[in-house]
Formats: sequence, structure tokens, C-alpha cells
Amino acid sequence: MGGAWLASTSAAGAATLSFAPCHNSTGVLCSSVTVPLDWSGVAPGSLQLAVEELPAKGTPRGVMMLIAGGPGQASALAFDLSSLGSVWQTIFPGYALVAFDPRGTGGSGFLDCALATPVPQQVTACGQSLGPARAFYTTAANAEDVDAVRQALGVDKVGLWGTSYGTKVELAYALAHGDHVERMLLDSVVTPTGPDPLALDTLKGIPLGLSAMCETGACRKIDSNLAAEVAALANRAAVTPIAGRVRTASGRSKLVSLDGTTMLEVVVSADLSPGLQAELPSVVSAATAGRPQALLRLAALAQGGFRLHFATADASFSEGLFLATMCNDGRFPWRPDADLRTRQQALSAAVATLPPGSTGPFGSWATAIGPATYCVSWPSPAGNAPIAAGPLPNVPVLALSGTYDMRTPTSNAAAVVSLFPQGHLLVVPGVGHSVLTTDPSECTANAVRSWLNGQPAPARCSATRPYIANVQRIPLSVGSAPLVSGTSGLRGHTLSAVETTVQDAFAAEVTAGAAVGGLSAGAVSGSLGTLTLSGYGDVPGVTVSGDLSLKSPKKGAVLVPTGTVTVAGAKAAHGKVTFMTAGVKALWARAR
Repeated sequence: MGGAWLASTSAAGAATLSFAPCHNSTGVLCSSVTVPLDWSGVAPGSLQLAVEELPAKGTPRGVMMLIAGGPGQASALAFDLSSLGSVWQTIFPGYALVAFDPRGTGGSGFLDCALATPVPQQVTACGQSLGPARAFYTTAANAEDVDAVRQALGVDKVGLWGTSYGTKVELAYALAHGDHVERMLLDSVVTPTGPDPLALDTLKGIPLGLSAMCETGACRKIDSNLAAEVAALANRAAVTPIAGRVRTASGRSKLVSLDGTTMLEVVVSADLSPGLQAELPSVVSAATAGRPQALLRLAALAQGGFRLHFATADASFSEGLFLATMCNDGRFPWRPDADLRTRQQALSAAVATLPPGSTGPFGSWATAIGPATYCVSWPSPAGNAPIAAGPLPNVPVLALSGTYDMRTPTSNAAAVVSLFPQGHLLVVPGVGHSVLTTDPSECTANAVRSWLNGQPAPARCSATRPYIANVQRIPLSVGSAPLVSGTSGLRGHTLSAVETTVQDAFAAEVTAGAAVGGLSAGAVSGSLGTLTLSGYGDVPGVTVSGDLSLKSPKKGAVLVPTGTVTVAGAKAAHGKVTFMTAGVKALWARAR
């Protein structure tokens, strides 16, 4: 982080912060606030919170504090005021924007507990490495840190914008310091007692999110009942994992095994991944028909980084803080100081006594995607850390929920909104988790601006389909590819196979954020606005090579690969195909 950190203030907030310019000439100011490690004052020690501010433009209206999710995301890094501040200023005109890295993240004492997977031994080792201080990384402590920053800013009230777990911090702050809240924007809502330790809200939300993803006619042509097929595959994989080999970008073969919990983690990740949204109907349909290779490739990509809590491989996310907060806060069915055997017995009993329908269309095995599964191994104490008791303030509250959201479904937002007399829920079709940052239309941003001005916000936005169109069914062979309208013979079958291959290459590269191997040959890679196919093939005997640009024919529409590629392969009609924003046109150099 560039710039200098000047004098910080104590948690008492007796003086305002001393800010200094940072991040070059972006207008962002940096400082720090010192807070106690233990807000009860029993344990010694303190922490430095890294704080960034982008001053208001125009007539000042107040301070809007930006709180990221996870837990574990570094807010100053996530909201990136130096690069994205101008965007946030258009949504919150007149507000000074403040983001600080929560304790244990980013520049605020990063807790380094890198985990490949949250297996019991690694979870226990992470907690032990943090020592007794792990007990002080809770939502309640985060709420007190928010108030310390507010005091240091020298303001009486703040507006709050939280996303995902950030909404729980908002609610905890409103319960503890409601007299200092001006208004609350809750995006992708976690309830005050959430996340559910057995992920029951997510398990019930998965079929709703998948049904929303498949509301379009294009999706229904691929998979008429995506939610039911996902449930059937996941339940089957929970008994006997789906296994097979997939090609890597280097051309090597990799054995992949997909069990039920991993499949659900991949599916839930689709609510924040346009590439996964585009891929799911096709790969699920193929796996249901006995061809799981494309689904296994998605699982391999997911094992490279998709996690329900947005885990990443850099300082923007702290795995240690994630585990500490989740395992301190969780409303688990065991005493915080219980030993491992007692905890496991209590967890098994809680799962065994769930009422029918509690896990949606999935078996009780699916509760393993909830935090209780890994927090059972967290060193004592684990669970039931209290947050403030209230009351909640009577302030303007706007909650945002995407219909694709499976990790924080709309039922969460509706329950929280009902707690506030001035609460309002905006549902956004065609969007998943983190609504304000992923809605390609202007609906959500306009609704927030209206709400800030005291005007009514809509209850629902118009349906939109952001970023990427659904990948069509990948044919088993060139001859089985459907003919493109107005074509015939090998040329028509090849053109159809090429269209689907490019669709899949685009979606797979976006999903991985890195080079991806074709199902049968070659690889695809990408950079900002460009897609490069190198002998990429999904259909045996058909390969595609060339560079494509990614364009949108109009604002808010799906991105479309444009440009010319070369088609080759032992089973294909050879030539060139030009993709345009209005469609695709074959410019054949020669045909076989």
C-alpha cells in the first residue's frame, strides 16, 4: 500500500484522524486507528487498523463506511478507492467514502493461515498457531472497531454499506451503537445469527437460485430442470464420487474426483461467477447423460480457488481471520469449551434430528458444506460468541438481493428487512451475490441513489442476463452437432460445433481466470478483453485457433467474442469463421 501512515488515534477517538495522501495522486487519504485487541480490557495488546478515505465531491452529506465480506476480506483492498472510488462516488454523491481493513486482514495485522482445504488437522493447526488471541477476532469486536474509526473521524453518525458478511457487521454495529447510524445499505444479507452452521438456508436456496438461472428459454432448451438434475447428481456423488480424467492447459491428463459436497460448493460459487452460470446447464445435462468430463473440469477449476467464502491466494483475503471469526461466532450445537468427541456427537445428533425438508432436495450429508463441519475442529473456545443485544435503530434500510444468490438467499434479506420500520427490499433478477458490484444494468445503482435522496426504491428490477450467454450442449461428434440455420452438410455441422466450442472456451476461461485445457485438445487463455484459442477443441476432430475480442453490442448486454478464427482437425470442414456481435458468419477458405 502506497503512501505514509501518519499519527493514529486511540480507540477513545478523542481527536480526529491525521490523514495523508496515498496511492499517488488518486485523491485517497490514508491513516490508522489503534484499537485494543480485547475490547473487554482483560487481555493486553492492541491492533493498528489501516484506514482509507476518499473525500466527498460537491456538497458534503456525511460519511459512508464500506464494509467487505468474508469474513476475511480486506475492505480497503476490496473497495479499492484509488481505482474504483469515482464509481462509488457516483452511487453515493456527497458522501466521504471510508474503508478500513478489519482486524486480521490486509494492513490490519493480517492473520496468515493458508489452507489448501479446511480439513480438520489444518483447521486445528491454524487455531493453535494463532494462540489465545484467536478469541478476539469476532463480529462483536469488528463492530467496536467500526465505532472506533467513527470516533476517530470525528463524526456523530455514519452511513453503512456492507456486502455479504459485511452486512452482519453492520447489523452488529446497529445493535451496539444504533444512535450513531444514519442509514444502512445491506447487500446480500447475512442474518445477525448467521451463517447457518449447517448451511440450511443455502441448501434450500440452491434450487431457487438454479431455477432463476434457468428462467430463460435458451437455458431450458439445454436443461429443462437444472435444479432437479443438480440435486440428483449431488446426492449420487455423495454416495459414489464421480471420477474421471480431464485435460489441463499444458495438455496433461489429471484425475479428478467429485463428491457431493464439492459439487455443491461449485454450484453455489456460480452465484458470483458469470462463467459458471454459463457453463452449469450444459455440463450438468451432459453429466446426467453419462458424460461427466465437462463437469469434472469445472470441479478441477473450483479446486483451484472457488470457495464459499471467496478465498483467494493473496493478502486481500485472510483464511486465518475467516476461520477465527466463523468458529468464534457460529451458533453451533455444542458448548464452546467442549472437547472434540463431545462436539462431534452433538453435531451428529443435531443433523440426525433435523425436521424433514430442512436440507432442501439434498440428503443430510449436505450439511457438510456448513461451517460446523470445519469449526468442530477449532481449538476451544469455539462458537456462540455474543453480539450486542440491541435495540435496532429506526433508520432507513435498503436490502439488495439477487435471484441467483444461493449463499445468502433472498429469505435472509426479507427476514432482516422485517426488523426495521423503514426497511425496504430490492430483488434483482439475473444477478447473484454482491448485487451492487455485479448488476450490469443501472437499476440497482439508480435505486440506491433514489433511496439516499429519500425517494422510493423499486421492489424489483427488470430481468437482465449479465456478461455471458449459456453454453449450448457440447456435441459428442461433428456429425451430431445440430446444423446452423441456412447451412448443410459437413460445413453446417462444423460451424455449429465451432460456435459451441468458442462459447465454452470463453466461459471456461472466465471461470478459471487462467488458461484452461479443451475437453479434447488445445488450450484457451485470456487477458483483459481478449480471448486466445490455441488448437482448442471440445468436439473430437475439431480445433479452433485465433484471437477474439470481447464486446457487448449494447450496455448491460452479454459479452460476445468477435473476430476471426481458423478451424482445423481431422473431422472438420477446414476454413475460417468470423464471429460478430450480431451473430456468426462462416468465411470458408476450403471445405473437406
